[in-house]
Amino acid sequence: MAERRRLADRPLLKLTAAPFIPCPGTRRDGKPCKGRDTCPAHADGPRCTGTRADGKPCTRPDYDGTGTCHIHAPGAAEKRKAKAAEVAAMPRDNSKTAREAAARAREEDKAKAALKRLGEPVPIENALVELKKVAAEVIAFKDFLRAKLFEIDVADWRFTSAQNLEQVHGIAQLFERALDRTIITLTSLSRVQADDRLVAIEEAKLAMVLAALRGALTEAGLDNAVAEIIKQAFSKRIRVIKTLPPGEGEGKAA
Repeated sequence: MAERRRLADRPLLKLTAAPFIPCPGTRRDGKPCKGRDTCPAHADGPRCTGTRADGKPCTRPDYDGTGTCHIHAPGAAEKRKAKAAEVAAMPRDNSKTAREAAARAREEDKAKAALKRLGEPVPIENALVELKKVAAEVIAFKDFLRAKLFEIDVADWRFTSAQNLEQVHGIAQLFERALDRTIITLTSLSRVQADDRLVAIEEAKLAMVLAALRGALTEAGLDNAVAEIIKQAFSKRIRVIKTLPPGEGEGKAA
C-alpha cells in the first residue's frame, strides 16, 4: 500500500513534441512546401540530370549517386511500362483464384523464356563420356569446398547459436553433401566401366574361339566352301546363345 502511495505521489512525465519547422522551399505550383524542416526535395546537394515531361530540367535530388532520380534512373521507364502491361493483362476479376491464375501464367512465361534462351536440347550420344564430365565437375566442386572449409578455424565448424542450439557451419554441411555426391557418382561410373570391361572380355573370348575354329578347319583340310558354311553356322549359333539367359544356351541353340 505504501509503495502505491509513493507511486501515486510522483509527478507525471510530460512528453513535449519537437516544434514543427516548415520547409522553406516552394513547390512547383508556387505554394510553400508542407515538409518538415528542409525536406529532401529542397535540400542542398546534387540534382537529377533528367528532363521532365514539360521539357524542363528535373529538380528531384540525386538518387544513390547515379546522377538521376528514381523516376529518371536507368531502366526505370522500362520497369514502369512492364508493370503497366502486367496490370493491364490482369483479369478484371480480382478474386484470389484469378490472381493465382495470373501468377501461374507469368511463371509459365518466364519458364518458356528461360527454355528459349537455353535452346533446343542436344541428345546425348555417349552416356559414359557425359558421366565422366559430371564426375569431374562433382570432384572439382568437392575440392573447392574442401579449400573453403580449411580457411575456417576448426573450432568454428561447430558453434552454439543464440538459441543455445548446436549448429554446424554451412560450408561443412556442403562439403559433407559433396562427399556423398562424389561417392555416388564414382560408384555409378565404376559400374558403367565394369560393364564395358565385361563386354570387352566376352568379345575377346568370342574372337579367340573363332580363331581356334578357323585353325581347326584349316588343319582338317576341308574344302573352302564347306569351311565357310561351318564358320557362318557357328557364328549364327554364337549370336543366338548370347541373346539367351545364362544356363539356357545349350538347350535352345542345339
